[in-house]
Amino acid sequence: MYTLKQITDSMPKNKSSVSSFWVKLVARPLSYLFTFLLVNIKCSANFVSVLSAVVVFVGCVLLSVNQFTSMLIGVILINLWIVLDCCDGNIARVTKKSSYMGEFVDAASGYVICAFSCLALGIAAYNCSTLIFGEKSIWLIVIGAIGSITDIFARLIYQKYTNCMFVAECKLNGSATYTPENYSFYDPKARKGLTYIRLVVDRQLGISGLFMPFLIVAFIFNIYDIMVCVYSLYHLVSLFGTLVLFGLKSVRYDKEHHVSYEI
Repeated sequence: MYTLKQITDSMPKNKSSVSSFWVKLVARPLSYLFTFLLVNIKCSANFVSVLSAVVVFVGCVLLSVNQFTSMLIGVILINLWIVLDCCDGNIARVTKKSSYMGEFVDAASGYVICAFSCLALGIAAYNCSTLIFGEKSIWLIVIGAIGSITDIFARLIYQKYTNCMFVAECKLNGSATYTPENYSFYDPKARKGLTYIRLVVDRQLGISGLFMPFLIVAFIFNIYDIMVCVYSLYHLVSLFGTLVLFGLKSVRYDKEHHVSYEI
């Protein structure tokens, strides 16, 4: 049986330093308690990742239903997602068991909330909120859909860029010297430039950051319309920045490597 101390001690010190304020103050402390339960009933890290995807999908569906109790449960489940998202890593570390595809399963569960959260907010705003466009404005659903699409699109561009870099390095060097971690918080050399700024902003303002407490406030004060407009604009700006950033990186990479290869 794993103890709470073993779970908390397994957390790398540098992991906390790169987390959002919401994860540090709320999600991670709660995740230790959930991890204690889940790991001791023999749940694997991948199982918890899949569970978190199901939880957040159900939460988004319930948030879209125009009924107080349903929306309350939806807000709770969406916030529970970030707790479970911490749990899968906790379980992998404390059990010292990880899989080659664990990162894929974890990322896929994260894409569920990216795909549906803004759309669910737009529907909730259509059902309840009247501050910006008045009652039952279809524009709120359209804005929510744009927010979800642009969020997923930006992440797709980032993933495609890292995959292309991986393939390019294999072709140029005969081995994969490039890894996505080169552009993460965990590489001290990456703590500068536009890539780092983009990651910092997304950490604090995105799904794992301000989004979660903002959702609670939106539920309490019925300001879903304000939230969906703010986050859809944020995702739209983020998409533009992602296109520019990785577009320039790809052009620079091709200029630096004047090598052709047979297709």
